[in-house]
Amino acid sequence: MEKTMLDYINTIPDLVKKNLFDPALTDKFIDLYKENGKGLVLVASGSSFNACMSVKYALRDLLGKNVEVFTAHTFKYYELDRFKDDFIVVVSQGGKSTNCIALVDSLVEKNIKMAVLTSNVESEIGKHSDKVFDYGIGNETVGYVTRGYVGLIVFFLNFAINYSKETLSDGFIESLQKDCEQAQIIFDSIVSQAKEIYDKNIKEMLSSKIVHVVSSGDCLGLAREASLKISETTKIPAMYFEAEEYLHGPNLQLTPDYSVAIIDNLDETSDRIKELYKALGLVTDRCYFITGKKDDYKNCIHYDYKNKLSRLIYSIVPFQLFSYYVTNTMKSWDSHPLMEKFDDLIVSKAK
Repeated sequence: MEKTMLDYINTIPDLVKKNLFDPALTDKFIDLYKENGKGLVLVASGSSFNACMSVKYALRDLLGKNVEVFTAHTFKYYELDRFKDDFIVVVSQGGKSTNCIALVDSLVEKNIKMAVLTSNVESEIGKHSDKVFDYGIGNETVGYVTRGYVGLIVFFLNFAINYSKETLSDGFIESLQKDCEQAQIIFDSIVSQAKEIYDKNIKEMLSSKIVHVVSSGDCLGLAREASLKISETTKIPAMYFEAEEYLHGPNLQLTPDYSVAIIDNLDETSDRIKELYKALGLVTDRCYFITGKKDDYKNCIHYDYKNKLSRLIYSIVPFQLFSYYVTNTMKSWDSHPLMEKFDDLIVSKAK
């Protein structure tokens, strides 16, 4: 029986418990980085880019080094020469993204220090470099990535923790280990809350016309991934915005028909984003709030954590679930028939 998107979502707790603290997952990658590491540049597309964007600030803090994130197209054509002395990591989950493969060829040709991360070292991208690493998620056969996004974040956290373990406090490590041990409990709580909100708001969910996802900091990458997942599955237009930028124009289009999800980054911006959530409720009832503490807000999903890094792992789960629930109910998995001609003309994946 073919696996579904929901099947892969449900593997996330086991993935976290297996990979987050396994030193064997990243030891060779760490050795290579120690040989070459100054700044770190992460380059990817799609959900892999969003995962890199989500973990960028955490990596800066944990490594004590500069970390930059770019899409493969932008980096190859507009940024490469600025970072040729840094360590470049190109990520392609399936190893078929033509833009990532082309970038790897450019880096090899220019003899720039780099590595490739993929879930399939035997894929096309693995033929273009001898520095290829498996980031430990297995083969995700459903095109709408869920496990891969979380697995890449877990890999990078594992890498940073093991690279910097001599400088991290015991309390920091212990709190993250506790969250890792409680992965299934945290996940089950989120699933229960998400299902309750979906069932309670099913008419609104199934009649959504446009979705905005708003956050800041680390969780802006998560907001980008949420909007991607919603739009590519449900085919409902979804956009992401940084919280303050949202107030400088994009909010003016709001009507009661809009659905808006707010993600709390759990830092000094929290009070402001809660004010935004309350204000949005004056325009539309289709508001949803993801946070780390239990609140009495309508349509609020919270999760209990010991270490704030855990929000990078779990805050995407409600959006993955909502995307699956709506798409499965509405039977909107297939794109418009004319997209077949589009895909024939514009190729983004290697055979």
